[in-house]
Amino acid sequence: MSTVVDSVVLVSGWAMSAEVLAPLAQALEQSGWQVQAVSLAEAEGSTWEDLYTLLNSKVGQSLPVLVGWSLGGNLCSRFAAKYPDRVSGVVTLGSTPSFIARDGWTQGKHPDAYQQFADGVAANIQGAMKEFAPVCARGSHDLKGTIRALRASAKWALEQNTDWCDLLNRLAEDARSEWQQVQCPAVHLLAEQDPLAKASIADDLQALLPGQTVKVLDGSHAIFLDHTDAVVDVVTTVRNKNKEGGA
Repeated sequence: MSTVVDSVVLVSGWAMSAEVLAPLAQALEQSGWQVQAVSLAEAEGSTWEDLYTLLNSKVGQSLPVLVGWSLGGNLCSRFAAKYPDRVSGVVTLGSTPSFIARDGWTQGKHPDAYQQFADGVAANIQGAMKEFAPVCARGSHDLKGTIRALRASAKWALEQNTDWCDLLNRLAEDARSEWQQVQCPAVHLLAEQDPLAKASIADDLQALLPGQTVKVLDGSHAIFLDHTDAVVDVVTTVRNKNKEGGA
C-alpha cells in the first residue's frame, strides 16, 4: 500500500535536462528528502500519455510531491488530476495551464508570439535555444550564471532523440480544466520578471484555482535557481498540508 514519505520527483522544462535542477535536488536532499529528477527527453514520445507514462515510472509507491518547472509543472498538475491517488502534492515553478492567451485567459502570450517562436524552433532549434536561455534568465539574481546553466541544459537536451517541436505544441494546449481537478495540496510559484509564465496571470490563476495557492516571487523564469531555499520550504509546506489532511 502506498504511504506518504518525504519523496520528491522533480520534472524539468521544455528542451532542458534534469541536471539543471541539480541545485534544487541537492538542497532538498540536504533537508532529508528522497529526490528523483527527470527530463521530458526521457519519455518514449511527445504525447501527454507518453509523458504520463514517464512520470508514472518515477512516482513508484511513495506518493511523492511533484515539483515541475515550466512545461514540467503543467505535466505535474495534469498527472495529479489524472492520478489523484499517486501523489501527495504539487508545486509548479514558472508554469501555466495556458501559455497562450485565449477566452477568459487574457494574460497569456499572444498566439502570434508563440507561433513565431515555434516557427523559429522548427527552422533552427539550435539558434532558437541559444536565444531562449537569456529570455528564461531575464531578471535572474545571477544572470550570467543562469544563462550558462540553461544553455548547458539545452545542449544536452537537444542531443537526445526527442521531438521538441511536438513537445512545444503541448504548451499551446489549454489545461485549465485539468488544473482545476487537482485534489492534493498545490502551490504555484510565479516570478515578477518572467516573460513566459508571466506574473500578471497570478490573479486569473488564483481565481481559477481557489483551493490552491499562487505566489509571486521576484526573479526569473528559473525560479528554482533564484529561490532554491524558498522552493524547499514550499515543498515542505505542501507535504505538511497533506499529512494534516489540508488542501
